[in-house]
Amino acid sequence: MAKNTQIKKKVVREENPRSFIDFFLRYYLFFLAAFVAAIYIVSLNSGLVYCDDHEIIINNFSRLRDIGNIPAELFRGYMNTDYYRPLINLSFIFDAQLGGREVFFFHLTNVAMHFVSCCLIYFLLLKFNFNKLSATAASLIFAVHPLATNAVSWIPGRNDIIFTIFLLSSFIFFLRYIENKQNRDLLFHVVLFTFAMLSKETSIVFPVILVLYLILIKRNRQPLKFYMPLVSGWVISVGLWVLGRHFASLGAPVNRTGFYLFDNIATIPELLGKFFLPFNLSVLPTFGYFNTIIGIIILAGIIIVVFRAKGINKPMIWFGLLWFVIGILPGLFIRNLDIHDWNEYLECRAYFPVIGLLVCLTEVFGKNLVLNKKNITIFSSITLLLVVLTIKQSLDYKDSRSFYTAAVKSNPNKARFHEILAKIYWKDGDLKLAENEFILAVRSNPKYGLNYYNLGSFYFKTSKYSSAAENFEKAKNLNYKTEYIYEPLALSYKDAGDNDKAINVLKEAIVNNPDSLVFKTYLLELYSLTARYSEFDSILNSFLKSGLTKKEASTIFNNIGENLLKESKDTAALRLIRRAAQIDDSNWLPEKNLFLYTLYIDKDTAKAKPHAKKVLALGGKLKPGELKAVDLKP
Repeated sequence: MAKNTQIKKKVVREENPRSFIDFFLRYYLFFLAAFVAAIYIVSLNSGLVYCDDHEIIINNFSRLRDIGNIPAELFRGYMNTDYYRPLINLSFIFDAQLGGREVFFFHLTNVAMHFVSCCLIYFLLLKFNFNKLSATAASLIFAVHPLATNAVSWIPGRNDIIFTIFLLSSFIFFLRYIENKQNRDLLFHVVLFTFAMLSKETSIVFPVILVLYLILIKRNRQPLKFYMPLVSGWVISVGLWVLGRHFASLGAPVNRTGFYLFDNIATIPELLGKFFLPFNLSVLPTFGYFNTIIGIIILAGIIIVVFRAKGINKPMIWFGLLWFVIGILPGLFIRNLDIHDWNEYLECRAYFPVIGLLVCLTEVFGKNLVLNKKNITIFSSITLLLVVLTIKQSLDYKDSRSFYTAAVKSNPNKARFHEILAKIYWKDGDLKLAENEFILAVRSNPKYGLNYYNLGSFYFKTSKYSSAAENFEKAKNLNYKTEYIYEPLALSYKDAGDNDKAINVLKEAIVNNPDSLVFKTYLLELYSLTARYSEFDSILNSFLKSGLTKKEASTIFNNIGENLLKESKDTAALRLIRRAAQIDDSNWLPEKNLFLYTLYIDKDTAKAKPHAKKVLALGGKLKPGELKAVDLKP
């Protein structure tokens, strides 16, 4: 008997919550706030990654800095796009009022709203009749899960955080309404759903999730008139969004919208796999066989559990799984405009859907969760692993260099990622790294002329003119914006010392663009440089017949001459400057150049003096020292 009593006491001691756990549960929300702040401390100190966030804070700051813009923002597109998300715009205005262009405040808002989401998940699970321990565990997993990093650490990711906050709040009031039938709860439910719609159009699937809850979980048949206020409220919410969008001033589309369901269907298993095995996350994800297969296996496992497991609320599992799938569905009907060289989906779009997976996990593991040393160790280990992965993932959002380095690492076949990273290296002065990334962009998509153009531009700016010409030729052969190719291609040949090829390129350019003065100007310079005076006169006559005034033509020739002087091509330069003076004898600029050349290069003050007198007579100005050199008074 005594032995049985000892065993019983041991079991009770082991299964009862320890004092620290009891304290933790009592003050959980304070601990949760500390967890979120500690995990995302890297994000709070991060800068811009130059993936949409610069559009918000830099390019559209004039819209954000004035609080008086709030009424106008209710009828404007989301940061110059065709999306209608006015409450997101208002959130950016709020940040700008706090700290202007200081990125810290934009990140702070994201982190703070993530904490609010975690709190709402906790309260919603309690409303689902899960115990406090289960709700705590699930919301904590959500708080530290690395799949949420894209939404929290990337400033535009707040789109998903904000509409999630409104939908979770709306769900809680929905549950209160169907329990108490209070009109006040119905009003809050509808208003919050409206706010969610005005934050992101993805919210439109929310009523479907609520109907599934009524069918699968509540299973109580109410008279039709009970549901009419709900349905009417949903219709009003969606109608207000449609009406607002209709009258809003929208920007250009950033995605294609259509029936891309089968093209994007892999998003479901990919995000499912990343939730359960978050080791292969990406700042700009693309579809991969590994994540897709893992996700399919996990989905099959969940379905097997639903059919074979005993002692669990299977409808709740189905509800959570359908929540996940339905939450992802809206994103399957859009595609990036540049899908072949850009990301194929975004991990922030999983922010709201994965709450359904938390419901599944809480149902399977939460209801019979016992506080013993083994379970505490397992949960703590999982949580610690997720914390480490989240901190590691948030480092990818530290700045643009970190962001696009991570994008290239996870998606090495995307030419656009290599191109942007190359430009970042170039800006930072890492020319060798920049060259390598431009070359990788070409290898990733060798049939895209832009990649050769970028590589050619890099070589031209770094004075590797032969390599520049080679890549510009490849871009031209791929018909990449040939009107922009001719000029750098001709200049590359010229600076490489191959004037004949440069002239041929410009001739072709003029044939295709007969009204272009730019190409004719360059051709004039080359004809003058190579002493092809008959061709020079032909181009000169075409200039004068093109409708240019004498002053315009004179200024063009004078400018070409100045450029040639800088290159020490004195003979060709003087020919052009003298011609400029002949075309318009009222233009003092050519006379000034002739004066300076005669004074400083020829060192002939006698010949320089007439030019100086003409400059002054035509209203031009010379320095006192220059006038003194030729015995003229200032």
